[in-house]
Amino acid sequence: MPSLFFNLPNTPFINRKCQNLSKSNSPHDFWHLAKSISNNFTSSSFPPLFNPDGTTAISSLSKAELFSQTFAKNSTLDDSGLVQTLSFSL
Repeated sequence: MPSLFFNLPNTPFINRKCQNLSKSNSPHDFWHLAKSISNNFTSSSFPPLFNPDGTTAISSLSKAELFSQTFAKNSTLDDSGLVQTLSFSL
């Protein structure tokens, strides 16, 4: 059976987790670690948000769209002093 080699990071916590995992023959230990790591990156730090029409924004995409719409609605840009540039298609 081939052995597993890990490039162990410098942080003690991750070092310990990788060493424990490399000594284990149980797939449970791997999947427990994988789920813990996955949960760190997939959980939202924003609670569900309410759209103006009363519907709820739950997904990351719908929350991002709501933030974008709210920002655009509440923001103005004074472009009266800017010179308009022309673009030409070749």
